[in-house]
Amino acid sequence: MSKSTRYFIQPGSNFTDFSLDYAPEATLAGHTITVKGTSNVDYLFVSGAFHLDFSESLSGQDVVFVRGSRGAFTPSVVDGTLVLRIGIATSLRLSEDDVVVFDDGKTVVKDWMTALNANTPAPALDASLTSMGTANDLSQRVMPGVTPNALVRAFGGGDEGNTFAQVQSGMTMSVKGTTAVDVVYVKAGTVVDFSESLGGVDKLYLTGSFTDYRFTLDNASLKLVRGDTESVLASTDDRLIFADGTVLVQDIVNLLPNQPSPTPDNLAAKWSTNERTPGLAPPLDLDTGPNAADNDYRSPVIVGRERGASISGGSYYALPSVSVSGDITFAAWVRPEFSTSAEGCLIEVGNANSASNLMLRIAIDGRLKFQPKSAAGANLEASEAGSVTSTNVLPNVTVTSGAGGQVSSGGAWIHVAVTVDSARNVKLQRV
Repeated sequence: MSKSTRYFIQPGSNFTDFSLDYAPEATLAGHTITVKGTSNVDYLFVSGAFHLDFSESLSGQDVVFVRGSRGAFTPSVVDGTLVLRIGIATSLRLSEDDVVVFDDGKTVVKDWMTALNANTPAPALDASLTSMGTANDLSQRVMPGVTPNALVRAFGGGDEGNTFAQVQSGMTMSVKGTTAVDVVYVKAGTVVDFSESLGGVDKLYLTGSFTDYRFTLDNASLKLVRGDTESVLASTDDRLIFADGTVLVQDIVNLLPNQPSPTPDNLAAKWSTNERTPGLAPPLDLDTGPNAADNDYRSPVIVGRERGASISGGSYYALPSVSVSGDITFAAWVRPEFSTSAEGCLIEVGNANSASNLMLRIAIDGRLKFQPKSAAGANLEASEAGSVTSTNVLPNVTVTSGAGGQVSSGGAWIHVAVTVDSARNVKLQRV
């Protein structure tokens, strides 16, 4: 049994994301991956337990972002390339012409290889660029103001079925599958051609709800379009999984002659909500018990019971009017990753934005912070229980400074809480 995929990056600005890991539905874990680059600068983001060979990066000083610190990898020189390993499940093979970027800084591959051959210490890391952040963050950091536009051709191999990597918004990926069940997870804003899926009922995961898409026939394939930049070609043999449910492609095709704008209701029993796209922020679940009518939410508010809500770029969950009094505890499991240009706000409750509010934040130095605000938006005086900050940095959190500085837990979940009693005593907790 094997999972193997090959990627051929075509000329153009590009950033290919090899970090997909929504196990068990869609993950690159266990794959053997080869990537052939271009004569321009190619960018890759690599994170996960798989083997990736980018020794054919071609000319140009390509940049490979790797999740993890440099010390986590065992380096060696093999046939004129640098090989980085973690145990037996993870390896990365790089050309000497390129740059590798870790959570704690970057290094030129050739310089590291020279040090290994001479049995001397590895060159000092350059902390001006790190791999802290998501693929979207990193793409914007190295290509500010540029929309990637390249095509990546992907081919599946092996006999077990494959999960394919992702490209950035603005890019196109064409995928040729196998006779087993293959998986494609379409990143928002990208163009994906999976019309050559070959055999098996393959799965295409989409980040929008069913009614977000327009459906048309394109020769023997179904074409889905969302917004101005996202489109997908799907084979009629396969299955589509949306944020709100799933259906076979053929069932949509059968409806189109009479229902050019189908809805889940039109699909009746052929539409199922038993499977949805993983990794998305699910609907906010509020207590619907006997206190709900009074807007007195005494039961916990649950956001993302399975994988949590992904909140970035100023997005947030808004609660309805909530009445709180007496002793109060705010608690959350968080996996922080944000720029040091501003604090990371976890919870904010009050009369209006930044006015008479109670805020639980992660400061730019990685410490937990509870901050009340006055009606005018200014900090309350210390006599009125002003800001309280934890003594130590949160567990597993690292902070990088300088341009592009990040606060990150490296993917680890952290439990944080603040309790305020009726006497205004504040207690911060973190695990």
